[in-house]
Amino acid sequence: MPTVEVFTSAEVVEELAAVPAEENAETESEGETEDRQERRQLRQDLQQDGQLQLKPVLEALDPGLVKIWEGGALALSGDNPDRVRHFSASRRELMTHVLHLLAPDEEIRKWNDDPKFYHNGRPTRPARLRYICRMINQEPFQEFVKIDFRVMLDTLDLFQQGTHTLEPKFTPEQLAALNTRADQHLLFLLLISNWKN
Repeated sequence: MPTVEVFTSAEVVEELAAVPAEENAETESEGETEDRQERRQLRQDLQQDGQLQLKPVLEALDPGLVKIWEGGALALSGDNPDRVRHFSASRRELMTHVLHLLAPDEEIRKWNDDPKFYHNGRPTRPARLRYICRMINQEPFQEFVKIDFRVMLDTLDLFQQGTHTLEPKFTPEQLAALNTRADQHLLFLLLISNWKN
C-alpha cells in the first residue's frame, strides 16, 4: 500500500502542476507524452483494482457509503456542466463519513484528551486520522503515515475547493488523478483500521 499511496499522491501533484494539454502541445516532447500516457495507464489500472477492493469494504462498513461512492463516479463520468461540484461534494462527504465511522467522537475522547486534537469540542480530522492509525508501531511506517495524513487532508481541501468554488477549474486528468487518490486514501484507511497490535 505505501508504494501505491506514494504513486497516486505524486500523480495528483503532477497533474495539478501540469500545463493543460492544449496550452502545452507545442512544447511537450514525445518522450514526455509517452511517460504521461504510461502513468495514466498505471493510474487507470490502480483505479480499477482499487474499485474492486474498495466497494466490498465500504459496503461492510456501511452500505450507504457505496451509494455516495458510486454517485461521485457517475457525476465524474457524466456530461453535467456542474459535474465537478457534484463529484467533489460526493468524494468529500464519503471521506468525511468514513473518517467519522472509523474514528467516532466518543472513542477519540477515550483514547486522547489532548486539546490540540479538538476544535470547538469536536475531534479534528488529524485527530481522527491519528486515532485510526494508532496501532502502527514501526518508526519508518509511522513517518510515512504522517506524510500521507498531510496529503489526505490536502486532498480533502481540494474537494472543498471543487465544492465551493463557483467555477472549479480542474481538468479531466486532474479529476481522474484526484478520484484515484481519494479511492486509495479510503482503501488505505479501511485496511489500517482493521489492524491489531
